[in-house]
Amino acid sequence: MRPLLALLLSVLSLTAADPASFALPAPAAEATLPGEGALRRYDGYVKRWNTIRPQWATEVAKDQGAVVFFGDSITQGWGTDFRKAFEGMKLANRGIGGDTTRGMLLRLKEDVLALNPKAVVLLMGTNDIEVEVPADAIGRNFQKIVAVLKAHDPKMPVIVCRIFPSSATKKRPKETILAVNELFAAAVKGDPQFTATPCPPSSPTCFTSTPPAMRSGPRHCVRCSRPSVTSTTRPTTSNRRTAS
Repeated sequence: MRPLLALLLSVLSLTAADPASFALPAPAAEATLPGEGALRRYDGYVKRWNTIRPQWATEVAKDQGAVVFFGDSITQGWGTDFRKAFEGMKLANRGIGGDTTRGMLLRLKEDVLALNPKAVVLLMGTNDIEVEVPADAIGRNFQKIVAVLKAHDPKMPVIVCRIFPSSATKKRPKETILAVNELFAAAVKGDPQFTATPCPPSSPTCFTSTPPAMRSGPRHCVRCSRPSVTSTTRPTTSNRRTAS
C-alpha cells in the first residue's frame, strides 16, 4: 500500500509542475475567467508567468507555512532573500513583474494558498492603473481576492500595502492611486484579519516627478510592510531591527 501511495504522490507532483497547466490563459478564454481587466500579453510578462509558476509548483512542500509576499515587479524585485529585511522569518516571494489584480486573482490559490501561508502580504494595483483598468474594477478584483483569502483561512493575517506614488510619466495619476487606495482600505476596514499599511502617505507632496517610493523600490516597500509583518507574525527579537 505504501509503495502505491508513494507512486501516486510522485505522479501528482509531476502533474502539478506540468508547465502547460500553469500557462497564461489564452485570450479566447478570458471571458470565462473571474475578474475584470484584460490580462497582459507583452513578452516579458508572458515569459515570467509561464516559467516561474511551474518552478513554484515544485517548491510547494518546501515553502509550507511561509509568510508569502504576493505582488508585481516590486515584490519580484526583492528576490528570494528579501534583501535580508526579515531575518529569521520563513518567506516566499510570489511576485510577477507587470501583474495586475486580475492576474493575481487567477493565480492566488496555486501560487499562494497552496503553501498554507502563515501570513500574506499584498502589493497590487499599480499596473492596473497604468493600463487604464477603472478604479472601481480594481476595487472589485481586490474584493474577490479578499473573499478567497477569507474562505481559505479567516484567521490568517493579511497585510495590505497601499499603492506607491508614481511618476506622472508612468500613466498612473495621483488621483487614481489615492482612489484605489481608499477602495482597498474600505474593503477591509474593521476586519481584524487585515492590516492596511499606513504608508505611503496620501499627501499630494509625495507625487513628484521622481517620488521616493519609485526611486528606492523594494527598500521603501520594506519600510512600509516590515512593522506590520513582524508584529503580525510575532518575530524574534532580531527581527525587530529597523529596515535599512
